Amino acid sequence: MLDSFCAATEAADNGISALMNQAGFNWSERPVVAIEMGFLSNAQEDVRLGRDSYQIACATGIYNGIVAYYQGK
Repeated sequence: MLDSFCAATEAADNGISALMNQAGFNWSERPVVAIEMGFLSNAQEDVRLGRDSYQIACATGIYNGIVAYYQGK
């Protein structure tokens, strides 16, 4: 998922973090991800998040990541 998202958006790969304090994640019987597409506290990311083209790139990256997961890649 992360590779697909970063490839589609050219966002920096900040790695994967385990979250032990998220009940919805801890009790899930299915794969779960939380994707931080940017931070509004960062002026550059705030502008980027407001662009339709970036939102489409985010959606494309998430879609590609889901497809790759189910294809076993």
